[in-house]
Amino acid sequence: MKKITILKKELRNTNTSIEALTYELNQLKTKLNRLRTRQLTLQTRINKGQNKDIHITDHAIVQYLVRYKNFSKKEIEDFLITRTFLDIYEVLPNDGEFPNGNGQTLVIKNGKIVTVI
Repeated sequence: MKKITILKKELRNTNTSIEALTYELNQLKTKLNRLRTRQLTLQTRINKGQNKDIHITDHAIVQYLVRYKNFSKKEIEDFLITRTFLDIYEVLPNDGEFPNGNGQTLVIKNGKIVTVI
């Protein structure tokens, strides 16, 4: 009889340990599933290219120079749009590349200066 009592106590202790481990295992499975979901989300974002390097436009750079470095937009325009350029552009008002007489070439597309070379 004593032996049966000891075995029953050991069985209760074993059952309690199994229940505790089962609870911990379920908690770890839940944590693992959350991590796998996060992993999949991150991989999807990478694959879609959402983590691309940021690009600063030329317009943003000009705005920065004008607003924070005291460059004058008017002075830049006056330097680039010279009488030489205007005389040539009046004769040939098309898209293309036009010298401005200050050593630069203005590239015109759709009536707008899009770059300077």
